[in-house]
Amino acid sequence: MKKPVEVKLRYKSVEGQDEWGNPIETFSYKDIIAIKKSVTRSEFYKAATLGLRPNAVFEVYKEEYDNADGLIYDGIEHTIIRDYDISMDKVELVCERKMPDANWYF
Repeated sequence: MKKPVEVKLRYKSVEGQDEWGNPIETFSYKDIIAIKKSVTRSEFYKAATLGLRPNAVFEVYKEEYDNADGLIYDGIEHTIIRDYDISMDKVELVCERKMPDANWYF
């Protein structure tokens, strides 16, 4: 099933280093309209053999995509695990739900 939805594309950039030499990452976001599709059965199982769990596919315009590294849909952050050109001006983004970092409290 295809339906138009609003998503926020996430762009990561590194702006210098802190006093310990760790990179300082900043994020910017861009609101766009995308077409949400279901993940095909074959794609889901092929990705599972690599340890990936795709749960959504979004069709967006290439000029809006601009190599984003993630997106937010319905308040849930997703990682883009694959992009695929489907036409001259559109790209398909296969995404998986981003899991929280297990070491966030260390």
